[in-house]
Amino acid sequence: MGSRKEMIMRAVVSSTVTDRPNVSVADVPVPLPEAGQVQVKLSAAGVNPVALVTADPAIVRRLGVPALPDQVGLGWDLAGVVSAVGAGVTVFEIGRPVIGLVDKFITPIGAQSEYVVLDTHAVAALPDGADLLAAATLPANASTARQPLRLAGAQSGDAVVVTGAAGAVGAFAVEIGSRLGYRMIGVARPADEELVRCLGAAEFVAIDPVAADDPAAAVRAVVPDGADVIIDAAILVDKITGALVEGGSFVAVNDAAVPTIPGAKVHKVSVRADADDLAAIVADWRAGRLTARVAEQYRFEQVAEAHDRLRAGGVRGRLLLAP
Repeated sequence: MGSRKEMIMRAVVSSTVTDRPNVSVADVPVPLPEAGQVQVKLSAAGVNPVALVTADPAIVRRLGVPALPDQVGLGWDLAGVVSAVGAGVTVFEIGRPVIGLVDKFITPIGAQSEYVVLDTHAVAALPDGADLLAAATLPANASTARQPLRLAGAQSGDAVVVTGAAGAVGAFAVEIGSRLGYRMIGVARPADEELVRCLGAAEFVAIDPVAADDPAAAVRAVVPDGADVIIDAAILVDKITGALVEGGSFVAVNDAAVPTIPGAKVHKVSVRADADDLAAIVADWRAGRLTARVAEQYRFEQVAEAHDRLRAGGVRGRLLLAP
C-alpha cells in the first residue's frame, strides 16, 4: 500500500541563514497531533514584539541554540478551531473553538500557521460563537499581564505603577490589578488618559515619548510616597526606578531590560503556557473583566507590513495575522 500523501500548508517563517532581518510565507508540512496534543486550524494569530526578534537572524544566532534550523516559525498567541486530536485527548473535541499559546522562542512552526499543534496545557476552550479575532489578542498579552502581579506579591490597596498602560500588555495589567483591589497608576501618552482610566486606573501619569520627560519624577508628583510595585511594560528601566519605594517590587517584562535596584525585589517575566491561566483569561473575558482590542488585521502575505507597523510604535491593542 502506498504512503499517504503529505499535506502542505502556509506558515510565516524567518530564515536563520541570512544576515538581515527577514520574514516570508513558506509551504511546510501540516503538523499532526501526537498523544496529549491537539491540532488547531488557525483563525488569527497575534503579532507581538517577540516576532521582531525572531525575524532577526543575527539575534537568533547569538542565543547559541544547538542545531538551529534553517528557518524558524513566528507567532505565539492564536485563536482557532480544533481540527484533530491526538491519542488520549478527551477534554477537547473536533470543532471546539479555542485560544492557544506557543511559548517557544525557537520552533519550526509558530502560531502564524494555517494549522498549529499544541499540548493540551497550552489551550483553553472558548464558547460556541466566540469572536475568534478578538480572542486571538488574549493569550500572550493577558498571560504576561497576570504573571507580574503574582510575582510582585502586591496587597490590596498597594500603589502599582504600570508603564505602557495603554499598550497590549499594560492595558491588561491595569484591568486585572484594579479588579484585585490595587491602586493602579497608569503611565502612558497624554492622548491615552481616557482609555487608561476606563480600564480601571485610579491615577494617570502622562509621558511624552518624544520629550525629555522624567517618568520617575512625574510618578512621584502623583504618588509622593512612591510606588509599591512597578510593572515596566514600556521598558523604561532606569528612567522609572526612582518612583519605587524602598524595598518595593520591580517587574520587567523584557529579559534585556532588568535593572539593578539596591534593596528592591526585581523580577522578570518569562511567560509559559498554563492551562489554568488560559482558562481564567477566557472566563474574565467572557465576564467582561478583560477588554480584547484588535488594533489592525493583516493577511499572511502582509506580514512584513505588520512588522513595520509594530516597529513604528503606538499600537493600541494587538495586530493580527490571518491566513
